[in-house]
Amino acid sequence: MVFLLIPVVGAEVRINEIMYDPSGTDDQHEWVELYNDGAAANLSGWKLHESNVNHGMSLAQGSGIIESNGYWIIADDAAAFLLDYPSFNSTLFDSSFDLRNAEGEPLALKDTNGTVVHNVTYDVSLGGDGDGNSLQFIDGVWYASAPTPGTENEPDSAPPDQPGVPDEENGLSISVILESPLYIGFSYTKLFRIENLDHVSGQTYRINATVYYNISGEKEDAFDVIDLNSFKTANTGIFTPATAGNFTVCGKIISSTIENDPETDNTACGTVEVINPFTIPCNISIRVTSEKLIYEQGETIQFDNNLDNESFPFVIEYWVEDLFGTIFKKKVNTTNTDAKSYTPKIDEKDRVLLIKNRLYPFCNDASLEDNTAEKLVIVKNSQGTAAACWT
Repeated sequence: MVFLLIPVVGAEVRINEIMYDPSGTDDQHEWVELYNDGAAANLSGWKLHESNVNHGMSLAQGSGIIESNGYWIIADDAAAFLLDYPSFNSTLFDSSFDLRNAEGEPLALKDTNGTVVHNVTYDVSLGGDGDGNSLQFIDGVWYASAPTPGTENEPDSAPPDQPGVPDEENGLSISVILESPLYIGFSYTKLFRIENLDHVSGQTYRINATVYYNISGEKEDAFDVIDLNSFKTANTGIFTPATAGNFTVCGKIISSTIENDPETDNTACGTVEVINPFTIPCNISIRVTSEKLIYEQGETIQFDNNLDNESFPFVIEYWVEDLFGTIFKKKVNTTNTDAKSYTPKIDEKDRVLLIKNRLYPFCNDASLEDNTAEKLVIVKNSQGTAAACWT
């Protein structure tokens, strides 16, 4: 886990807690907590930078001022967050993002001038993977614990005073984990697996290392491994192929804060094939399905974006709107077909909603006519007022 903190206008605001993979469905239940360790500041107009997008934040509860020692929550869906944490009474912002579960990713907080105030790359190897725990910053260390939105982070068990000391001193190992085929124009940031061979479950290690890597002699670079506990795969180099062909990827651990023996574990090489997906013919269609047609107010709608072929990379854009085009759930991009969910909130006695999606396949699709789909659902509200006349 790496972090950078830059004071802004007297405040020292940092990303303090990350719920990237809650138990059950992720959709609408992810959130990021901010903490201010300095003077009070107005954070209105700030952005959460994720997946190369500056996500805007709209105030759902509280004020735009974060007081000294104050907490903010930026939620993927503010209404869903309050259902998950009904006792939360601090400032809450609604945004739209999709945190990665498999490999972690960089997150950045930006002020109104676009200046990076705090930057974190979370590491999924620390835990918090669908078990109900969040990643929390406690005494300078990131690790998984029961979520504490709006309050001080609390460890489930106290971390050791000192990093774990390996008994057998096997050190670190490196292996290439890129798998063919790769695709032209895609950026891959999960090149290697760096593993602590002496890791013992329940013991905390904080190992630092530097890894040098090269790709077919065309690219040379290095990356740092900070506070390694068990293993690391996220942000272990970057490769954005521009041409098709076969490439050799090699990495070498050139320094570490522990003895690293045997020496043969310090170097790894592998060969990967890069192809241009848009030269490959395909015909992929998409559809959206839900469990039923009629839902009650506050009942979660589970739905799936289904593809008949998942052998190519793809992006699916999905959202919810009514028959008049009014957006009820903002457009979100996803690169997987995991189940999604939406919890409707309407004022009328009933409302017809459309779950819609649009597919962008990375291949030479023979037909674009089947790249969009929609599913009609009806939401009933026993406490609502009579709806306007539908025509």
